[in-house]
Amino acid sequence: MKKLSLFLGMALAASLSLTNCAEKIEGPIAPATPAGIPFEISADISTKTINNGLATQWAEGDAINLFHAEAGAAGYVSDGEFKLDATRDGVFTGNLSSALETSTSYDWYAFYPYSEYNKTPAGVSKETFGYTHIGDKSQTQVGNDSKAHLCGATLPLYGVVKGLASDVKPAVTMNNLASVVAVKVKNTTTEPLVVKSVSFTSTEDIVGTYYIDFTGENVVYTGSGDKYVSATASLTVNNGEAIAANSEATFYIPIKPHSVAAGKTLKISVNGCKKSLALTKDVTFAAGRIKTLAFNYVDYVTIPWAEDFSGDLSLYTLVSKTSTTKTYDE
Repeated sequence: MKKLSLFLGMALAASLSLTNCAEKIEGPIAPATPAGIPFEISADISTKTINNGLATQWAEGDAINLFHAEAGAAGYVSDGEFKLDATRDGVFTGNLSSALETSTSYDWYAFYPYSEYNKTPAGVSKETFGYTHIGDKSQTQVGNDSKAHLCGATLPLYGVVKGLASDVKPAVTMNNLASVVAVKVKNTTTEPLVVKSVSFTSTEDIVGTYYIDFTGENVVYTGSGDKYVSATASLTVNNGEAIAANSEATFYIPIKPHSVAAGKTLKISVNGCKKSLALTKDVTFAAGRIKTLAFNYVDYVTIPWAEDFSGDLSLYTLVSKTSTTKTYDE
């Protein structure tokens, strides 16, 4: 399992003045940082893959992409792969691919997981960025309530720090690019319930492979093609324990951050039992956050139902001792 926030390090200094169009050296010169010089990034291992307090640690073999550009400019330079140093916590080492100039400020960009196809932090196509997984169309959770799959390549991270002088060691905080839907399943039947599958369907594509542009104020996700993204995220549950009557278990699905407007419909399926929710208010699935949807597993539902959007989105609430129930047949 894995976790992250980033700190970049470097140093250089030089002094040069011009007088009457002739160069005059004022004291010793330290040359600009040369290309290929060993370089390292410090990354606090306490903040990798955070979703409302979930945390994992960097693991052996983790690597990131590093990019830099002159402050405010779009001439992004790829510094390639920086690998986790197994002997030091949260330190990534690699080489700068372009010299840093004195008296120049720089913007820095970091991305996890590393891909040799990531050519720029402004990715919009296969020519500029690798296929980055946001969740996956088919995902797996092992056991009820497990969060072990909420890390790694399907929950990528990025970090940006801008406008730093070349002799300042940057500190880059890593941010999540994925959101998480938590489906809280309550067994309202009289028999034990073993959950085998859960799916969540939204109003736009929410899982698959994307090109990522994280250079602006808002991250831009560009789908890699209609057949590689989906509006439905499917979760297979392996080794799940039986949920006793009136008990609950939670199942987690990483997805692309997005918002759904009031009046639109979300859908959830548990073991093939499909339920729909018409939203009465806007709902946002934010990066690095978990949105919980409460799902009562029953063979019939109550119409109408009440929604409280201050907390969980309660899909269906079974009201006992009422004649307003019907068999759900979708």
